[in-house]
Amino acid sequence: MIVGTSKTAVIESIAVTLPQATMSPIEAAMEAAKQACYETVLTLPYPDDGRLYCNRTFDSWGCWNDTLAGTKAYTKCPGFIKGFDPGLSTAFKDCNKDGTWWRHPKTNKSWANYTPCVNMGDFEKNRMLIYTFISGYTVSILALAVSLGIFCFFKQLQCDRITLHKNLFVSYILTGLVWILYYVFAALDAQVLIDNPWWCRALHVICSYFTACNFLWMFCEGLYLHTIIVCTFTSGKTLMIVCYLLGWGLSIINTTIYTIIRSTHPTESQRCWTDESELMYINAGTCIASILINSVFLISIIRVLITKLRAVNSPDTNQTSNPIIENSAYTATPMNGSTIHSQNSAPLIHTPKQSFIGVSTRKATRAILILVPLLGLQYLFILYRPDTDERGLQIYSIISAFVTSFQGLFVACIYCFFNGEVIAIMKRKWGQHKLMRGGRRGSSRRGTLYSTQITSGEVPKPTESHVNTDL
Repeated sequence: MIVGTSKTAVIESIAVTLPQATMSPIEAAMEAAKQACYETVLTLPYPDDGRLYCNRTFDSWGCWNDTLAGTKAYTKCPGFIKGFDPGLSTAFKDCNKDGTWWRHPKTNKSWANYTPCVNMGDFEKNRMLIYTFISGYTVSILALAVSLGIFCFFKQLQCDRITLHKNLFVSYILTGLVWILYYVFAALDAQVLIDNPWWCRALHVICSYFTACNFLWMFCEGLYLHTIIVCTFTSGKTLMIVCYLLGWGLSIINTTIYTIIRSTHPTESQRCWTDESELMYINAGTCIASILINSVFLISIIRVLITKLRAVNSPDTNQTSNPIIENSAYTATPMNGSTIHSQNSAPLIHTPKQSFIGVSTRKATRAILILVPLLGLQYLFILYRPDTDERGLQIYSIISAFVTSFQGLFVACIYCFFNGEVIAIMKRKWGQHKLMRGGRRGSSRRGTLYSTQITSGEVPKPTESHVNTDL
């Protein structure tokens, strides 16, 4: 006797096919497994020996035959699930004594144990890759937090350009934090991926949102820099409003669409949404577009830089400094209704009386090296994952993990720790601090000396040094 539902209801509920034109490779594999299950198990006659059985079913991964109550059912591990090895072992499913499949207490859904299917060799490789991500994100978060503190503490660094940097740094920090949480509580636990709890999927959605925000703030950096250098009569306030809307707002729309579509797509809702899916391009498309547009911005900026350098180094022009080239650090210098950097930090410092080719080449190269991590253009080198052998793919994955997770550290070093303007301001602040401490100690020593002399009956004569000190 089968408990739970009729044969017709079971077959009709399981043998629903997907439109072939919209199938991804994993969907096609699932559909093939479903058809095979339908032909080999689901259409077989039901047992009529009078004993209690759990009903036959297909759970998107494995095909389960009628199973005697109080026993275990076994099935072959699916080969279409990433990280599973069908040759390793078999998955199993418990049939309760009342003829119902065992339900997981956290989800209250029928559950099968696919843990024996996990290829532990691949899992350990992925674990080492995840540790690289966690290490990189941790170091980057610490560096970015210190940089944010410096930017917020010193009033001399308050301008639109630094405001953009601060928002970009915040997006780096939030992205790193949520990915660390995701790796620690989900990706490193194979059982969590198999159980696929709601909080794991929610964490994946949050990671997707902040990752998209991070790329959009890189785009905002490129948009702002390109606008103030190339365009004219631009309102800095309007430009900042546009950057805020793009940086934090656009990702809400993309992520919401992605979440709704994927949550209603049964074959895309497994393994905490870690499996590759074409739906990811809803968010990834925005990230890729940001990188490509930033590359166009960089080319345009370098073109303007070379043009200005040609004009400045021309013998027909005097050697007065060019505001676009020299004013490139953090001092708020008005230009086209906005603010740009001043010369101390700068990637683009004018050096008179040198050959144009040498000067322009050095400055253009330095500008490119400085702007590449800020605009996220290093992702152009890892945008395409090569279909090579396992060794080549592992090397690509390690490089990708390093570039992605340590990017925040590189940006913090270039635009804060190694920046000339920031270093000069911090040195000046430290000098003022030492001067004030020295002044207080000097006043304290003079007060102690005067008190001692009065106590001993000696009144100091007003020497030149005393007079000058009072003045």
